[in-house]
Amino acid sequence: MCIRDRARTAFKSSLDANYFRTTDEKASVFLMMAQLDLRTRNTEGAKRYLRDARDLEPSAEVKNQIQFILKEAKIKL
Repeated sequence: MCIRDRARTAFKSSLDANYFRTTDEKASVFLMMAQLDLRTRNTEGAKRYLRDARDLEPSAEVKNQIQFILKEAKIKL
């Protein structure tokens, strides 16, 4: 199992366990999952995670990170 797969498994299990206390922490995990999907060229999966992060209504800093990823990956939600 490669590092990317182990990271994805750890992120998913932490989301399933509702490990995060703030919406920003949870949104950041969605951002990391989106980045993992973008590395494997799975743009549809990345869009799903970016939408999930945006729907949590995170702080301005996390919103800026979402916008940055969208701009760099040239995708629209």
